[in-house]
Amino acid sequence: MTVYNHSLISLYVHFPFCGRRCRYCDFFSTEDGTASIDGYIDAVANEFRMVIEKNDLHASRIATIYCGGGTPSLLSPRRWYTFVDTVIKKLPFAPDLEWTIECNPDSFTEEKAAVWLDTGVTRLTLGIQSLQDRLLRFLGRPHTARQALDLLENPILTTFNSVGADIMYGLPGQTVKAVAQTAVRVLDSGTAKHLSAYELTIAPDTPFGKHQRLLPLPSEEDRITMHETIREIAERHEFEQYEISNYARPGHRCRHNLRYWMHEPYVGLGASSHSYLHPYRYANIADLRRYILDIKSARFPTAYTERLGTEELSREAILLGLRMPEGIGEDRYRRLTGREFADGDRGKLLEKLAQEGYMVHTGGAWRPTSKGILIADALAGKLA
Repeated sequence: MTVYNHSLISLYVHFPFCGRRCRYCDFFSTEDGTASIDGYIDAVANEFRMVIEKNDLHASRIATIYCGGGTPSLLSPRRWYTFVDTVIKKLPFAPDLEWTIECNPDSFTEEKAAVWLDTGVTRLTLGIQSLQDRLLRFLGRPHTARQALDLLENPILTTFNSVGADIMYGLPGQTVKAVAQTAVRVLDSGTAKHLSAYELTIAPDTPFGKHQRLLPLPSEEDRITMHETIREIAERHEFEQYEISNYARPGHRCRHNLRYWMHEPYVGLGASSHSYLHPYRYANIADLRRYILDIKSARFPTAYTERLGTEELSREAILLGLRMPEGIGEDRYRRLTGREFADGDRGKLLEKLAQEGYMVHTGGAWRPTSKGILIADALAGKLA
């Protein structure tokens, strides 16, 4: 079994504030204009101090930072500087730090971009989702296609090490042609070096979930075609697929996400965030006021804690590995679980899946083929 240390950690910070909540989104967020952003930043700073003390992370360095939400790009320059000074600077950075902030086209300004650069942000992820105004309105997105295109054409973006764009498919009333047009226009800009293409997932407690029967959703066949179309367009633009929903130019993969998928340690700060410090995973409560109150009372705002045993680590290694072309490395699986991956009945099943064209064994890893990655979750259900 691997002996884990936390000399390098990743940091996720959740900013739950939104100007308007999208109709499909089930991430924790609030439109409460009376909520104290300053009070929240103060609570996040104190939570990080508590986490460092409890887990003895004083000697750790930060390898990657991801600021997500919500809408972190809503923060004013003054609040951003306060956040960096009180939260981020509690631990030193690794020399090759990757620092990402999620940014919506409607809340972007060049002044904010200059402040992000000044404080060390290296990477932006742009929440574009679609370049059809009709779809953007239906989703409840606060920006227009023109705003998204103007942002992609803004020269200040070239001063960041990397820029990614998020788009969605499988949307109500969306066609394969509309998906293709969005992907082509985003990648033709030349600005985005990373593309995340997420299939719509309808959560029950969202407006979409409550009216799902009324939504004109694309057929399963069309959704598969949309995924394949995006992959083909990405490949034409010299992007490589490195996870089922993610594509990147060489050197522009999101290292923060890769660390998640490889079971590297990460600390999540803020309401609803998740952390993994081997062998424990824990999640914070998804309630803004309770979160702040707990921190003020010197209590950890924990919703749940679980200790990951060999079975849980095995299932996760299989599920995550099958979502990536690199697949499941046998050495890494052995270090993580103390077991052989292709032993016994699983070995026989892997050979069968290879004969059927879903898996291939090469370079000390069992990898999904392009056909297999489309049914990654189903394969994981058989192999886990």
